[in-house]
Amino acid sequence: QTQRIVASAKIEKFFSKTFPPFNIQDKVEVMMYKKTDLGYKVIVNQSYDGMIFANEAFQTLELGKKYKAYIKNIREDGKIDLTLYKSGYNQVVDFSELLYEAIQNAEGYLPLHDKSPADDIYSRFGVSKKVFKKAVGDLYKKQLIRIESDGLYLLT
Repeated sequence: QTQRIVASAKIEKFFSKTFPPFNIQDKVEVMMYKKTDLGYKVIVNQSYDGMIFANEAFQTLELGKKYKAYIKNIREDGKIDLTLYKSGYNQVVDFSELLYEAIQNAEGYLPLHDKSPADDIYSRFGVSKKVFKKAVGDLYKKQLIRIESDGLYLLT
């Protein structure tokens, strides 16, 4: 009874014992609590244990910081595999809108294009080159941009 503050890093015992009520591709809130060799251990919606594998995280996650994530898989043991990005075409649609706004905000010109290095694309937008190229293609097909050797231009 010394009235000292006590804490434990063993948070696993506080996770919900019920099976997670989520569906694949549901959007959830996660908070990273531990980095492992496999990736990042996260708390899902303040109740469940989850994992974002290193190959699914295209950015370094900060301990204690909250992120939005998407359910990738729910294993039989109730643990949840997550990704920081929507899967498939939904991710491209969302990023297409973001890319279009970025070009607008940059006065109609963005010095990136489909031949830009993946690192440049990632450092600017936090997405893979594959997603970037699909989004560029989407905007091009909609005749919203033109692609030049020095970058992307808005069509007016």
